[in-house]
Amino acid sequence: MDKMDDKTKNKIFFWVFVVVWGSLAVWNVFTPVKEFSESENRVLQSFPEFSVDTLLDGKYIDDVNTFLNDQFAGREYWVSGQTLMEYGLGKREVNGVYLGNKALFSDMPPADMDRTEANINGINAFAARYGLPTYVMIIPGSTSVQREKLPVFAQGWDEESYIAQANVLFCNEVTPVPIYGVLRDHRQEYIYYRTDHHWTSYGAYLAYKQLAPVMGLPERQQEDFAISTVSTEFYGTHHSKTGFSLVDPDNIEVYSVGRVTDYKVFGGTEETRYPSIYFEDYLNKKDKYSYFLGQIQPYVTVYTASDSCKKLIIFKDSYAHCLIPMLLDDYSEIRLVDLRFINKLEFDQLLHISDYDEALFLYSTDVFSHQIGPGKLMYDKS
Repeated sequence: MDKMDDKTKNKIFFWVFVVVWGSLAVWNVFTPVKEFSESENRVLQSFPEFSVDTLLDGKYIDDVNTFLNDQFAGREYWVSGQTLMEYGLGKREVNGVYLGNKALFSDMPPADMDRTEANINGINAFAARYGLPTYVMIIPGSTSVQREKLPVFAQGWDEESYIAQANVLFCNEVTPVPIYGVLRDHRQEYIYYRTDHHWTSYGAYLAYKQLAPVMGLPERQQEDFAISTVSTEFYGTHHSKTGFSLVDPDNIEVYSVGRVTDYKVFGGTEETRYPSIYFEDYLNKKDKYSYFLGQIQPYVTVYTASDSCKKLIIFKDSYAHCLIPMLLDDYSEIRLVDLRFINKLEFDQLLHISDYDEALFLYSTDVFSHQIGPGKLMYDKS
């Protein structure tokens, strides 16, 4: 009788398995192919084009497998469920993200010193070539600043020493603005998003407080800004990679002063104009951080109602985006340039550096230590 019961159980399990996976197969067949995952905030693999070469070198099969994984029906729920299961089994790192104490953190590889040196040399070359008052701010990540929240086994690299060593290597024409200390002092506060790699507007405000006196700007307090919360349901890049549901969503705040009169985005062949630097449509999407300035562009220009008649050029990554509203009353024009997406020829043809009064290089340690941005400025103009 017991054996019959075991056979019955096995049959029931078999048919449940067949029905579930058969249903999933049918669901996948009739689910339209998606080009973009809103939940993961990334482009999905399309079905690869067949060729003998890609078949022989294995790329075709790899791309087919990626396509099937990316297009699997209900993928976001499976990703979230798998992360929860692994978390329950004690795993604290998923897809390069640490599952920390009420927050998610980047498992960032150690600095690439060759790329770091290239970026430092590029900034030094820029300052020597153009003679503008030049400032640089390297922004540490939450993995270093809030390291007490990491899982026990997790180890980030020493970003504090890295930034200090980099600041020593800038030439006399470049003024570094150290901010690691002030962020570390406020590490228990809401200075980084829980589900995203960026700092919050409050974290950017603490950096602004260090930047303002160095650049001769008004030293505004929090009450001097119009502060508003535009979202309380932000799930950022770290959440996109893990689907981890045991972390609260983030709030997005804006610290603004002054007024924008025009905003131009260069899209490769022509400029598009917008009445604001805030893109409210993104508040209804996964990528809510793009509320600030829209999606990353090679370069954009912000025109303001400021009567300062001063122009600032900022070479940056996306950490700069939530800090820009704090500078609107101090400059009549702010040009933002992402050198990762501009080649040397475009730099000379499109950016007239002599038009600007000051230059600011603002980069996260992640970008500054792993990608060539300012390093592109190290070349002969002849």
